Amino acid sequence: MNKNFYVKLILSVGMTIVSGAWAVQGIAKNVNFYDQPDASSKVAGSYDTEMGVIPIFTPKDSLWTKVADPRNGNVGWVKSTELGNTKVSYHVIRNNEGTHGYQYIHYGNTTSPSPDAISTEMKQMQLKHQAFQQDMHKMMLSMFKEMDHPWPFIMPVVVVPEKVSTLKQEKSPATAQVHKNK
Repeated sequence: MNKNFYVKLILSVGMTIVSGAWAVQGIAKNVNFYDQPDASSKVAGSYDTEMGVIPIFTPKDSLWTKVADPRNGNVGWVKSTELGNTKVSYHVIRNNEGTHGYQYIHYGNTTSPSPDAISTEMKQMQLKHQAFQQDMHKMMLSMFKEMDHPWPFIMPVVVVPEKVSTLKQEKSPATAQVHKNK
């Protein structure tokens, strides 16, 4: 066989291996997230960039973002540059009235939710909202009921020392007689 053929074969196999390794690295990658926004803090877990994370917030002028792993609920800090390797999806869900919208940003798995999944999520959110309203109502009724009891009413009292006059006052005979009887 030709020497040129072997060179081409070796180059093509080498290119295939390198491009395959690069593709695997770019597709799925585990990224650690930390307890605190510091690389030297304890590792709280890791997430798969293909599955994604939910960003919670990024402090102003910070290189870190607080994220949650939707698979297991773990929460931690990730360098914002690490999120650049993750796919981003942005979904807007609207209820039937069209006046209220719910938005969420999800890094990772960019498939859109099905109409059934949206409907189920909307019902769950409405049930949670209704339960919250009922709990608030119960708490307020309980608070008003407790405040309505006839508790002993305590008035603040200020004791002011009596002013003693340095002048000796003359007592009238009637006043002197009253003080004698005491």
